[in-house]
Amino acid sequence: MPRPWVSDYAEDLSAAKLAALGPYIAADEDDPVPLEGLDVGVAGLVYALSAAGAYPAASCRGHHSDHSWSDVPVVLFAIDQCRANVLAPLVRDAGCGFDIDPARPELLVVCSASIEGTLALAEAVIGKLPEFRACEESYPTLPDPFTQPSLFDWL
Repeated sequence: MPRPWVSDYAEDLSAAKLAALGPYIAADEDDPVPLEGLDVGVAGLVYALSAAGAYPAASCRGHHSDHSWSDVPVVLFAIDQCRANVLAPLVRDAGCGFDIDPARPELLVVCSASIEGTLALAEAVIGKLPEFRACEESYPTLPDPFTQPSLFDWL
């Protein structure tokens, strides 16, 4: 099954897009930049997931450097079943995908072929905040991530 969020399918930034990001992304990872290491492109999704009641644990915009740990934009997070059910169609409609990191199987992973997908997903999550907040009544606390069943069992 094709997985469009995997790096083989990832879109390259055009020269114009890369030039527009230039002032915010250092060519050398040791140079200071105005955003001070904020992962442009996934930060919005991290904030949106947090507002929706998920617990973001790690993210990477998929940049090409020695410090990058992902080839594509990715966010790892813990989430309860109710919120995962609200999130699943939004992930699909944004052209993103779910995955599991074998090193952290207790976390759900959202991947995208480009930051455009993570930005579209962030916008969709914000648009559905009332549905995510309704989950607080049915599932008010997040289960212990080390004892909960597999997150994919819910989807």
